[in-house]
Amino acid sequence: MDIISNLDKIEKSATLMLSNKYVNTALTLFLVLYSGLARPQLPEFIMVLFTNSIFRLLILSLVVFMGNGNILIALLVSVAFTVTMNLINEQQIAEGFVNGIREGMISENFEDGGNDSDDSDDSDDTVDSDDTVDSDDTVDSDDTVDSDDTVDSNDST
Repeated sequence: MDIISNLDKIEKSATLMLSNKYVNTALTLFLVLYSGLARPQLPEFIMVLFTNSIFRLLILSLVVFMGNGNILIALLVSVAFTVTMNLINEQQIAEGFVNGIREGMISENFEDGGNDSDDSDDSDDTVDSDDTVDSDDTVDSDDTVDSDDTVDSNDST
């Protein structure tokens, strides 16, 4: 019986806390923001809708309209709008990165080992005082560079 009385006390205090509109709003907002961590990838039609300027204007108008009646609903709509816009931006960045890798833009120097015939800085890949090291310069396995080494025309990379 002691367990049941303890559960009744917990239920009464939780009901009292949830009846407060500020606690209820804060808890709802926390749950909405926290649930975004378990989000699925957005469907394509939602991404198209939210990239449309007229649709975004309608959603923001809905937030203002709902704010006059129920502040909780207006807050939830505005948070949902912001989270959705953030998801769209993250998804577009990720898709752009994946597409860049697929097209070879990011890994073009790694596909053939980095040895291109169109060497832009010099022909023999030796480093001298006015030379820069670029992505197609190679380093032999027996070359070591220490912090006190200086670069001259005899060092090759």
